[in-house]
Amino acid sequence: LMGECEGKTFYEIQEASQNSGMQTFDQALLKAFEDGLVTKENAELYATRKAIVQRGVDRIRQSRGEKTTEIEGLAIESEAA
Repeated sequence: LMGECEGKTFYEIQEASQNSGMQTFDQALLKAFEDGLVTKENAELYATRKAIVQRGVDRIRQSRGEKTTEIEGLAIESEAA
């Protein structure tokens, strides 16, 4: 960790060092989800940083053309004059 700027966590250093062969557990979970080895539910259940994994799962599902939300038909109601 020597030479790294202050403020970076070990997680962030690992996350940014994927080209050097390092990865976080969350990155491994996302790869396993992408390869069909774990379900979305298990990836999110065992994640160390759930928000990161949820965004990653959504990104993967979106790239597959799958729905990432159940929200439909949002509209702004206009006020009656």
